[in-house]
Parts: sequence; structure tokens; C-alpha cells
Amino acid sequence: MTKTRSSRNLALASVITALLAGCSSQPAEEPVRGKTAAERPELVYIGRSACTADTKVELAPQSGVSHTQTVCGLVQPDQSGAPLHIYLGIQYAESTALGRRWTDPLPPTYRDLRATEYGPRCPQGGLDDVNEDCLYLNVWTPKITPQGGGDLPVMVFIHGGAFISGSGGWAPGAATGHQNLYEGKQFVATSRTGGANVVFVTLNYRLGALGFLAGDVLGLSGNYGIKDQTAALQWVNRNIQRFGGDPGNVMIFGESAGAQSTALHLTMPGDQTLFAKALTESNYAISYQTVQDAQGKADAFVSLAQCNMPGRTPAGVLACLRELPMSTVVKNQLFDVSLADLEKYGLQAILPWNPVIDHTVITQDPICASVTKPFIVGTNLNESIPFIGGLPFTLDSEWRATYHGLLAWLFGLKVGDVLVEYSPFYEQYGPKAALEQVVTDYLWTCFNRDFASTALHAGPASYRYHNVHHPSFPNWTNKDGGATKGVALACATSPNVCHADELTFVFGNATNDQSKAQTFSAEEVVLSSALQNYWIQFARGSNPNAPSQTSWPLDSLGQLLQIQAPPLGMTVLEDDTFEATAHCKSLWDNIGYTLTKAGASKCPPSGP
Repeated sequence: MTKTRSSRNLALASVITALLAGCSSQPAEEPVRGKTAAERPELVYIGRSACTADTKVELAPQSGVSHTQTVCGLVQPDQSGAPLHIYLGIQYAESTALGRRWTDPLPPTYRDLRATEYGPRCPQGGLDDVNEDCLYLNVWTPKITPQGGGDLPVMVFIHGGAFISGSGGWAPGAATGHQNLYEGKQFVATSRTGGANVVFVTLNYRLGALGFLAGDVLGLSGNYGIKDQTAALQWVNRNIQRFGGDPGNVMIFGESAGAQSTALHLTMPGDQTLFAKALTESNYAISYQTVQDAQGKADAFVSLAQCNMPGRTPAGVLACLRELPMSTVVKNQLFDVSLADLEKYGLQAILPWNPVIDHTVITQDPICASVTKPFIVGTNLNESIPFIGGLPFTLDSEWRATYHGLLAWLFGLKVGDVLVEYSPFYEQYGPKAALEQVVTDYLWTCFNRDFASTALHAGPASYRYHNVHHPSFPNWTNKDGGATKGVALACATSPNVCHADELTFVFGNATNDQSKAQTFSAEEVVLSSALQNYWIQFARGSNPNAPSQTSWPLDSLGQLLQIQAPPLGMTVLEDDTFEATAHCKSLWDNIGYTLTKAGASKCPPSGP
């Protein structure tokens, strides 16, 4: 990667910049400061006597540690008045600050904890309340079972954010009219009214260079963010029975980068005993890094940090990196991308810090693997608008050049097939709309369809959905008056349904991308309840169907569920009709969905 940019690279580099900005809810260049433990009241450790019986849970004994950890949570009434137990900011792994930067997660030192506020978010651009001591999770449950024996289904959510931003929860503090989108109390409370209680968990994991820097020269294995997720799942496996949950009935699910993570866990050999089923919202066809790719990015990162002084040993370089201020690490992880980088890394350049296929923890791309667990996959109607719509082009000639240039880079010798297939759409709607449609069809719609059909070879039950509901309130906002203005306008225009638009309804929390509270329409209240019921039923028994709801057919029947609010409501789509609109069989299945550079084969040979 490089920090220089020529006019030859400008259009494509702008594409990458917009893609990264679209995946991140925060600006990238604002200063970052980590708060100390003394500044965070939720990190104050307590004596056991401070816990009341209805908030106190002792965690499972840890091998080699004589002291067990007690956590004190909150009890609040849900909408029906029943008690809702909330535990925020439970540490599931030791701090990775200072000398532990770029090391595998370790079980935490057991200490008694008042778990009443979210833990720090992992380092990322644009936020103050971040800290490398960030490996915390949150639990919402309708009951606690301190002696074990919990039997409720467990839902574990992995947040998105392009592997450079996001968290499992945040405390809005004094800000009025704001709320945490990923708050789990609506899920838990809603599940009780349907007679299918669940325990709900969210988590933080390391992001950006701190989570995914890898390189043999430095002795860094990488994938630390994915290993953090595994460590959180191991914590759930050990402890969730004490929070009312069944460790043998865990569903993991995520959106965007969280969906990519979920797909990885589905095929990672070491994680198969940690969960029973999975659901991915808006997973995308951007290939993971190879070991060689990761080393190249590590070299560029070391150079930006000025840690590669002549004569310095690899150990000295790593020591230099570990001494960098956290803000410097975050700033240096955001590369400008040259044309040479695009030609070298392909779609991986769009997510410079995505996971690495290391053939140890991650053995292969999920689309090339067999899936043996039940799963659901789904997408939104216009996934690419937040990414393509943020490009700084106003002239039709600029869009034409970008359309042809980007497609030629992406698809190499097969670009002619793409241009011919989308020629009618291009002629009718123009280059910008055509580019948005190509990217949505390829990276999301047809990729997820292919993933479901490929996994069927291993025989698990799988289901697909397609969300066509346009929110009644602006979900994507004009944060900076610049690139996001076009995105906000496009996503607010009916009938567009943008990336992440389903999340507010899945969680039952009416909020936009700035966490500003909104209001559901009466029809959206019905829609949100239906989605939660589908998700909860799948967590309960690997089948999303429930009485009084539209039957959701198996993918193997050649059908999928179309999500929309009343009066149209949920409908069943025939796959033949659905895929033809997106050109899946006629084009994209033949090109493949794991392109590392133009014209690369679908599933590269396995092995180091």
C-alpha cells in the first residue's frame, strides 16, 4: 500500500475511499484517545457483598485459578413488567495494551466486577472512549441460574464496520434522544411474549491493524480480531448456563463484516463445538487475505510507522510498533490505495484489514468449504448505494469512466460479458445506477445465493431472505455535508433499501446510523416483531417458522422469503425469478465470487 496518489489512480482510489467510508459509521481522521480504568466507572471492581441476590452471578471456575469471579448486573422491567437481567462490560479476555499488543487473547484475571456499563470500545477513528483494554461482552437475559442449568437458546451478535469500526455496545451518556442500536433488551423481551425466551450476547473485538496485522517476518500470526470472537464464544460456552442459557444451543449472527466473521466461524475447524447455527445479514464477496498479501500490507504499515530503520531486527521492529501511541496506529492503518495495489490485491484492497487465510485458524474461504450447520443468509435490495453513492462525481462522463474502469479492473478478460449483460440497464438508467446495480448483484445478491447453494452440498437446513422494505425514517444521515450527502439522499429515496437498513428492525430499536432515536410506523412495528420472531425461532430450533407467520421455505425448495412491511407483508419468491433479475446464473456464477484479482479462479487451491 502507498500514501501517494497520482491522477491515474484518482478515480479508483476514490472508489476505495468511499467503500471504506460507507462501511464505517465514524470519520477516519479525528483524534483518538484511550480512557484509563480510573476514568471508567464500569471498571471499578467490587466486593461480593455489594451484589444483591437478583443481580449476582459467579462465573464458572477457571483452570488454575482458585478465585471465581462475581459479576453484579442490573435488573429492569421489560415492557410487560417482567424482570430483565442486564450485564454490561463483562471482560472475556485480558487487556491487549502495551506489551500484549498483537498477541492472542488470554482468559482474564478473575476479579469481581460491577457489570452495569458498557466496556471501552476497541480503537478506531473518530471516537474518544476507546482503549486497547476493550475485550468485553454484554448479556441480556430473562432469568439467571447462578448454579448453572440454564436451558434457553443463546443468540450471539457480531457487529460490522469493515473490520475497522464498531462495537457490541456503547453508553450514550448525557446525549439525549440517542440509543444503542445493538441493545438486546428488545430481543429478550419480545421473545418472552412469543413463549420462546432467549439469552442475548454482544461483544467487542480488535479492529484494524490492531486486530489483523500479520506477517511472518514480524512473527505475527494475525486474525487477532477473529480469535477474540472465538474467545468470546468460549466464554459463552463456559458461563452462559449461569445466565439462563444453553451452551449447546448457541446461534451466532452478524451483519456486514460481522456476517463475514460469522461465515468464517461456520467453517473454522476449531470453532465447531462453540455454536449450533448461524445467520448472516449482508455478507459480501470480498476475498480474505493470503499470507503473502498480509505480509505486503505489514511491510507498508511498518514503513508508515517509520519502524523499519536500517539495521533494526524484526524483534526491534515489533518493539517499535508496540511502543507507538494508539492514535498513531489508528491513523496509519488507513491507506490510500494506488492502481498497483488494486492490481495486486484485487477486492481485498477494499478491506485492507480483513482476515487472513492462514491455513491454521482459518483454513479456507467459506465459499469453498462445506457447511454442516443450519444457517440463514440474506441481503437488502440496494446494498451498494452507501458505497457507490458516496463517490465525489457529478459529471456523467466521470461516472462512465469509473463504470468501465472499475469493471475492467474487477473482472479482467470477462469484463465484456459484464458490459453486455448490463447494457440494457446502463442505457436506460445511466452509468451510476448501473454501477450500483452491478456491485449489489455481484458482491451481495448472487454471492449469498451461491453460498447457500454451495453449502447445501453438505446437507444442512438453510434459508434465504431478501429485504425490500424502505425505512420510513432516514437511516443513513448526512454526517459531514460531503460524500455522505449523496448517500443520505439516495438511501432516503423510496424504494431504495440500503446496506444495514434491516438492522433497526431486527433489533427492534428505532435508530439511525448516528444512534439518534426515531419512530417506527405502525406497519414497521409489525415488521420488526415478525423479523425478531423469525430470528428467535431459528435460534430456538433451527427453523425460523412459527404459527401465524408467513411460512419461510427451505432454500433447497428453490424459494426465499421477501421481507416487507404490511399491507404487502412477507411473501415467498421463486428463486428462478429472483436470480434472473440479478443475472446470477447467466453471468455471476460463471465468474465466481472469490476474486483476488481480475480473472482469478473461484476457489484457489488450498495449502500454504
